[in-house]
Amino acid sequence: MNPAEKAAPFVPSASEYILDSFQHTDRIAMLVLNRDFGETIQRITSAQKAASPEFQAWLRYKNANGSDIYIGMNPLKKDAATRTKEDIESISHVYLDLDHGGPEALEAVEHSSLVPSRITCSTVRPISIKLSGKSKG
Repeated sequence: MNPAEKAAPFVPSASEYILDSFQHTDRIAMLVLNRDFGETIQRITSAQKAASPEFQAWLRYKNANGSDIYIGMNPLKKDAATRTKEDIESISHVYLDLDHGGPEALEAVEHSSLVPSRITCSTVRPISIKLSGKSKG
């Protein structure tokens, strides 16, 4: 396989990431934070609405104008109005950021019943592992 034929790693769009991580009807929290203006906006909505073209266009606009975008990684209860621990419906995702000992931790995960759905390596966090609510068997 020549370099041109090597497939680039799949990077999902924000909408794909949301719909891959949640059921369409799950209620999720989105936080839009602009430190320059001291602006904090929280939206609690369905995963389907958060993934919609209209919502994504608004998030892109906010991000292009200096806001950081955060998503809560566990679905909220149907009546939740905030994103406190008490408002979490279920824990379906766990993220591990490994600053040190990443290869050893990764090996331990490989030999466990855990099934990582994403493993990311970067210069900021050497290894980041997303664990979903699944096990190996």
